This record gives sequence, structure tokens and C-alpha cells, in this order.
Amino acid sequence: MRNYWWALLIAAVAIGAGLKYGLATPTGKNIADHLKIKLPVFGTLFKKIYLVRFTQSLATLVVGIAMMIFVIPQLTSMLTASGAALPISTRILIGSSEVMRNYWWALLIAAVAIGAGLKY
Repeated sequence: MRNYWWALLIAAVAIGAGLKYGLATPTGKNIADHLKIKLPVFGTLFKKIYLVRFTQSLATLVVGIAMMIFVIPQLTSMLTASGAALPISTRILIGSSEVMRNYWWALLIAAVAIGAGLKY
């Protein structure tokens, strides 16, 4: 069911359009009366889907930040001790981890400023 959330969204949009333009006929009014009973189910379903997606995104963000602050520096010390040449993607990851560890306060201020700018 969670792989087909987009189909439910399309169905809800189609039902909404049908209700808006199909109410001129008696058949449309009968269908609308029937669907008024079922539309709250779609609203509840979409709220639950939104909550799950938001929770997953927040958990991914928290785990990613924790890895950048705690795990990557330990891997960095291990990789630099080996003396091997590091690929560019690894060097970018190490650099971004250092930026997060050294300038966390600036990143926090920027996130708050962006959030306030989007809200107001």
C-alpha cells in the first residue's frame, strides 16, 4: 500500500474534479452524495501518509547529522592513517563533515533564518 500513495492522490484529485464539474446532472449529484461519506477516509489517509513521510525525513536528517559529526571524523582518522589517496567524493564528505563540526553555529543560524524567511 505504501508504494501506491501516488495513485490515491491522483484518485482524490480526479474525484475532486468530478465533484466540481459533475454536479450539474442528477447522476452527478447522486455520486456526490455517495462520495461525501467516503471523502473523510481519503483526508485521514493523506494525513497519515504525510505524517509518515515527515517522520522518515526528520529521522534521516537526524541520523545524517549525527553521522557527519561523530562517525565521519573517526573514519577520517583511520583513512588518513592508512596513507592511501582518497577519492574526490570521500574528500568532499570529509570536508563537509569538518564544516559541520567547526561551523555548526553558523549552520544553525542559517537554518533558523531560512525557516523564518519561509514562514514570514
